[in-house]
Amino acid sequence: MTITDGATGCPVVSKGNYMAVKSITTPGQGGQPFRWTREAYHRLHEMGFIGPEERTELIAGEIITRMGQNPLHSFCLMISPDIIRHAFGEEVSVRAQLPIALSENGEPEPDICVVRGRPQDFIRRQPTPDDVLLIVEVSDTTLSFDRNRKSSIYAEAGIADYWIINLIDRQVEVRRNPVAVPDLSPGFAYGNVQVFREGETVTPLTQPDSRIAVTDLLPPPEAE
Repeated sequence: MTITDGATGCPVVSKGNYMAVKSITTPGQGGQPFRWTREAYHRLHEMGFIGPEERTELIAGEIITRMGQNPLHSFCLMISPDIIRHAFGEEVSVRAQLPIALSENGEPEPDICVVRGRPQDFIRRQPTPDDVLLIVEVSDTTLSFDRNRKSSIYAEAGIADYWIINLIDRQVEVRRNPVAVPDLSPGFAYGNVQVFREGETVTPLTQPDSRIAVTDLLPPPEAE
């Protein structure tokens, strides 16, 4: 059964039919999926339709279930934040799998996000694109999604520096120069993509004097 939440005006469903939350369509829009706003998404959490144990993100208005982590992914998430923090110094906060207010209908939780300021600056709000210095996704099973869907939403939001730690090919892919691409769906991409492999170093866009060894961001080969 579909009902309307009076607080947000969005359609919601009974808690026992949670999966339908992700696939509601609206007849008045030709059967197109309903695009959730951040406000409506938060309301679903508050009402208990999305439980605290469920790992979800809001991507371009769609509620996406986050993939589970294998040990190699978890290893990278343990070592990478400290390495990246060292490259930026003390004037930033490095957030791991925490939300960013990307847009009105976007609240992803990137694996690593470097933002200007201290943790105390975000007690009452989530970081916005204006705060973001670098986004990093650790990718294995989600590589295609991170290269395409995630890349597009980050480019649309104007994120200037987006890295993918590619565990499959053991490389770091750096995307910069976000641009509109009207002839391609979904309409935004990065104009510059560089690949850095083991033995090379990568430099954050806003820290031109810092060098991070690609090898340091990857699990040791014998672990694979």
